[in-house]
Amino acid sequence: MSRDAQHLALPVPAPGSLAERIAIMLEKRQMSQHGLEGAAQLSRGYVSRILKGERAKLSPDMMRRIADALEVSFEWLATGRGSIEGGDLAPAGPTPLSHPLEAAIAYHRGRWPAPTIAAARAFAKSPEAADLEPPEWAEVLDQIDAALSKVKLTGKRRPG
Repeated sequence: MSRDAQHLALPVPAPGSLAERIAIMLEKRQMSQHGLEGAAQLSRGYVSRILKGERAKLSPDMMRRIADALEVSFEWLATGRGSIEGGDLAPAGPTPLSHPLEAAIAYHRGRWPAPTIAAARAFAKSPEAADLEPPEWAEVLDQIDAALSKVKLTGKRRPG
């Protein structure tokens, strides 16, 4: 391959990667990288770094802004699962809609221990949690984790 061809060759994102999902939606929306940066209020070159694989994980806020600008669901953009949201762009076949809590857990895989996740899933059944989005769930999970880390179990106490 010539030196010029090597310079022009773009890295191919891994199948199912965040970069691939963004590239697919940029093409479907006929949007430029610069257009997405403007719509999502990102710094210049940010989308390029994502597409090159230099930014593989994004904060929930950045993910939300990109999802909104591309008019896709947060869950689909973050994990590749769920509905894309948008008539002809929806994947073929049935796609179960996951709870936004599950999208936050999937995006931040390994960040919270099982007791924190279990407590969040219990909280998800309450009316107060009905309208939370994945970025807010990440904050809730952090708060639950902080609270649980303060609880000290000393074992069984015997009556004296």
